[in-house]
Amino acid sequence: ITTGATETTFNPNGKLTGVVIPAVPTVPGYIGAWENYKIDINALVDNNIDIAAVYTEIEYTATFIADGKEVATVPFKVSNVTSDGKLIGVDIPAVPPKAWYEGAWADYTIDIGALVDNNINIEAVYAEIEYTATFIADGEVVHTVTFTVRDTSIAEPDVPAKTGYTGVWEDYQLIADDIEIEAVYTAIEYTATFMADGEVVETVTFTLDDTSIT
Repeated sequence: ITTGATETTFNPNGKLTGVVIPAVPTVPGYIGAWENYKIDINALVDNNIDIAAVYTEIEYTATFIADGKEVATVPFKVSNVTSDGKLIGVDIPAVPPKAWYEGAWADYTIDIGALVDNNINIEAVYAEIEYTATFIADGEVVHTVTFTVRDTSIAEPDVPAKTGYTGVWEDYQLIADDIEIEAVYTAIEYTATFMADGEVVETVTFTLDDTSIT
């Protein structure tokens, strides 16, 4: 950029005066200014002086937010933004854990030229995790059911029949994890009635766990 000047357009400090100084060309992500200079008329070569623009990176702030709460604010500059608008070379915080959910930072693209107030907000996005309930009877998998945070109950399979026993599923709760639910079998109690001459002498109870009775 060339500005015409004569000897009368220099002030005592060696600065240009009385001429139109051009604006520093804008560069996204930078603050520009003309470098400090001092003109010494006696030292000018070919009546010219070059004054270069000096650019300083602007500091921006990325605010990470989860469930409406600020997790961290991370300063960055244009040199921390990749060609596809992602942050690099800065400490990005971990997404706060949330029971029943898997979290990730929302996809974002930083356009330095479009930033407002030098800030960008990046929100956490949570997706429901699908867990598995495995129903087991006598060491064998009977059935599996998936569930999420929205489920307050699940469809239970029938407990496999077992001769001489009644079966139920053990008590359980739907927690934020895979669970195993065991069948609990209780031996059925039978009665042996001893009779003589058509009259009951005694009754004795037994189950299939008994190999003999008194």
